[in-house]
Amino acid sequence: MAQDMDLSVAAQEILRPHNGENATPSQVSGSRGLLAKLNHLQEASLCRAAARLSAFLEDLTPFLFVLSYFVVSVSLYIVLPDSIITIFWFVFLATNFYIAASVVTEAFLSVAPCRDARKAVCRIQERGWVFPTADDQLYTLDIVIVAYLPNEKDIIIDRTLYALNEIIYPRDKLRINIVYNTPKPIEPLETELFNLTEKYSNLRVIKVQNSTSKADNLNHFFTINTGSDVMAIFDTDHYPHPYGPRWAMERFHSNKKIDIVQGRCIVLNAGDSLLAGMIAVEFDKIYAVSHPGRAAMWGFGLFCGSNGYWRTDLLREHKMDGEMLTEDIDSALRAFKKGCVAVHELNAVSYELAPITLASFWKQRLRWAQGWAQASTKHVVLTWNKAHEGRRRSFVMRFGVLSLLLIRELSYYLVTQYTCLVFSLVVLHFPKTPAGLGRLVFFQYPLSEWLFIISITSLFATLWITYRVKSEFITLKMFVVFTIFYPIYLVFMATMGLYGHARQVDYLLGLRGLLVLESFLWIFLQTFVPAVVKGADSTTGRTYQVILRKTLSVLFWNENLLYSFFIILSARTICISFIARSTKTEVAGAVFRRALRLWFPVALSLAITYAVFSATGIAYIDEYKRISGNSSFETPYQIPNALAYFNSVFD
Repeated sequence: MAQDMDLSVAAQEILRPHNGENATPSQVSGSRGLLAKLNHLQEASLCRAAARLSAFLEDLTPFLFVLSYFVVSVSLYIVLPDSIITIFWFVFLATNFYIAASVVTEAFLSVAPCRDARKAVCRIQERGWVFPTADDQLYTLDIVIVAYLPNEKDIIIDRTLYALNEIIYPRDKLRINIVYNTPKPIEPLETELFNLTEKYSNLRVIKVQNSTSKADNLNHFFTINTGSDVMAIFDTDHYPHPYGPRWAMERFHSNKKIDIVQGRCIVLNAGDSLLAGMIAVEFDKIYAVSHPGRAAMWGFGLFCGSNGYWRTDLLREHKMDGEMLTEDIDSALRAFKKGCVAVHELNAVSYELAPITLASFWKQRLRWAQGWAQASTKHVVLTWNKAHEGRRRSFVMRFGVLSLLLIRELSYYLVTQYTCLVFSLVVLHFPKTPAGLGRLVFFQYPLSEWLFIISITSLFATLWITYRVKSEFITLKMFVVFTIFYPIYLVFMATMGLYGHARQVDYLLGLRGLLVLESFLWIFLQTFVPAVVKGADSTTGRTYQVILRKTLSVLFWNENLLYSFFIILSARTICISFIARSTKTEVAGAVFRRALRLWFPVALSLAITYAVFSATGIAYIDEYKRISGNSSFETPYQIPNALAYFNSVFD
């Protein structure tokens, strides 16, 4: 905005008439300088506009990909024969049954850790809160509170004073470290923070210059030799329970092989909104049930980003990967790769704030979804690669990693595909009564009835166990609301996972992604609504279809335009390499590599097409053309042998 005002002022200065008839040389020179400034500002304004357009396209394409995913899925289920639908129905129910069975098994396995945690609290209460380890034998603890001040400037002082005054731990063995970054000075807040170090000798405040992330802040702190035995990482919005750090340290003292202790996170503001209440129940399910249950089931725990305690030597060597969106999950999986032992301590409690608006929730979970996709892609090799030297990775642990990384990511597609299948059935056979809807969706086949009943029973069993270990801020009403909306919540979270996957595919963001979507639109509309497609044989249709063909079709689903753009993109790909290194070898290599890169997706797509048409035949396509009168597309050619397939790929 300020630069736009400078542009206006410069233009007015150039256009302002001079007092004399003839301008002096200095006036002419000044006008030229202003004109140069005007040109520079115009170029800067155009660059900003182009950057905004590019950012808009990059944000738009994932949304369009997910939207087209649902449209295509529902459309396919509508046109597929009943025999194929039956197969999909049982596949989705069976896989969803596996997921439900895994979740309820984890829930039942979490009962023992929860019971042990309660017994431990009762024993300590009976002893007047005297813990097994003497104060003078405790490890030295560094609590690291990581902050980004523009976002957390209103709470940083409060959280700092809370940590200094409320945490019950020997003062000579506890240090509070505020590690923050800010793009611009924030006064008098920063001065107030540093002044606190004069009052509290165990407080250290560190401003990390040129930092752009939590990982940068932590990695800078890891370069400082503080002399501590254990480091605990907290986000700024957390309130650690006064005895939380002590419980975590007792776990380290109880077993010298433990490298990481992850505490339980509880939502503090559960009553602020309906969404916050649902997140609070979800957090209880995750931290009090799923995490300890999974650790018991698969034999490994995970660091979850905040309220996590590491042995200092390990963490300083380990560091955080700033290239990862969720550096916490990445660090946890890298620790697992090394064979580090991570455990979950349910009594090491910390309270945090949940998003109270849908916009903030979407932003948070979208980053988590994309980060999990990134970490899963990077670390899924832990399922089959060799264990770290001197460490053992059992088959159970490997299958646990497979379930955590690959199956969990695939579950987004299973949940959404089942949703699309159900929606297509409702569209085709719209029920007249609620009972008819229930029979259509859940009770079409005897086996599916049992799978559905077992899955629902597993869900209620998991929620019942969660309710038994709920935090103090959760009410029965919140649990009822969570149970009612849980199926919708699952679909919403699965959709968000798909969105995260779409954002993770960088090469399809922007223009290339739009071209892919436009290609889909061209094929889809030419098949089902040919009258809206420019160049289609069938041109008769309703008025709105004719209008769309003459307006939007020219730009958004135009066959000739799509071919032209793909040729331009291929030429650009080849030219970029040539411009970087202008040699004959380079341009020849770029052309050769481009051909191979195109061959693999074409070969895979053609193989899938061949398999589908071999299984279903093509008679229904001719039947559809006859009934609809649509002559705008050809019936696919069936490849007779491997040689024809090979020639088709390179054609």
